[in-house]
Amino acid sequence: GAGADLIRNIQIPTDDVPKGQGPSARAYREKKTVVCHDIRNDPGMGPWIMLADQLSYQSAASVPVFFNGQVACIYAVYSVERDFFDEEEIQLLNEVGLDLSFALEVLHREQERRDAVQQLQQSLQSLQESRDHLQGIIEGTSDLVAAVDTQCQYIAFNESYRRSFNELYGKDVRLGMSVSEAFSLCPDLHARAEETWRRALKGETFMEHIQFGGEPESRQYFELHCNPIRDQAGRILGAAHIIRNITERQRYEDTLRMNELKYQTLFDSTNDGILLLENGHFVDCNSKTLELFWCERSWIVGKTPAEMSPPQQPDGRDSVSKAEEYIREALNGRPQYFEWTHLRSDGEPLNTEVSLNLVVIEGRICLQVIIRDVRERIRAEEEKNKLQHELFQAQKMEAIGKLAGGVAHDFNNML
Repeated sequence: GAGADLIRNIQIPTDDVPKGQGPSARAYREKKTVVCHDIRNDPGMGPWIMLADQLSYQSAASVPVFFNGQVACIYAVYSVERDFFDEEEIQLLNEVGLDLSFALEVLHREQERRDAVQQLQQSLQSLQESRDHLQGIIEGTSDLVAAVDTQCQYIAFNESYRRSFNELYGKDVRLGMSVSEAFSLCPDLHARAEETWRRALKGETFMEHIQFGGEPESRQYFELHCNPIRDQAGRILGAAHIIRNITERQRYEDTLRMNELKYQTLFDSTNDGILLLENGHFVDCNSKTLELFWCERSWIVGKTPAEMSPPQQPDGRDSVSKAEEYIREALNGRPQYFEWTHLRSDGEPLNTEVSLNLVVIEGRICLQVIIRDVRERIRAEEEKNKLQHELFQAQKMEAIGKLAGGVAHDFNNML
């Protein structure tokens, strides 16, 4: 109204100072309605009389407006008449102050409600975005993924899980369905399935292998990972299952084990000694090798070829340098075949034929060493040579005998 421009920028101190003795400052400090019936004659209005004259104000009433028990603002009413505010009007002003205080409380609560609604909407939106993001992640994997709440009811699963569950158990799972209902068509599996979920809900993290199908060619193998779902405080909110189809891996491992079994059978059943040489030392051998050297496996593993040989070979060459030469050639991809004299564990010489071939086992470069015992062959050759020598001597003596007989016959005829 009139004089608004004069009072718009006025600052009234609320402290107990000369300018803070008017009705508004006192109402703020005393937290009650203060009335000034005659501004010009009120000692507390001294600093404000000039302004009151400009505005023609003669009396004033200041009413505190409260919020949360504290004065939020002052509602002030001025009059151009002295003693304008009687008891009835003061009562009315007090009621207006109470109404304004109530209105502030209502507005504040309404604003809080709006803020809460907005925050809830933002939280719901963020939750939905997180859920969509999570669903995108679990749909992007080939693994079967599912989660239940603490009541063993499904709260999430991906399409791979739903489709595979339907194929295996004849049931179409849905959100909110209990595990008990999901396995209702498979009573023989129900107890085991629910137990795996319950274990995870009790806080256990574990892994199991499961398989389906009777015939080996149609059998399916799965790896089941189970773990609890916790909030930031560590409270268990549910459980998750991640199921990976490992059929191809299992079949590969089965084939690998079968091949290893076949290899080990051949390795152990051959009539020759077979050893593996890696970085110049023996790392494995078959049972025939132990028989040839009259030893335990521990006597061979870790040794070099020279440590199982005499200092010199029959040709007079040093065993160490000669063995290194053969090994070097074999590692360069050139198979080696040669005769070699070894020493058994009791120190007796062992005459052998040796072959060296380069092999790669699980990425490791090794030499396959095949040792054949030739002692029987040498003895047979020696016996053969002896018999041949004896035959030659007998034939020579027979020839000499025939020659002597012929000479004697001729000599008799001459006589």
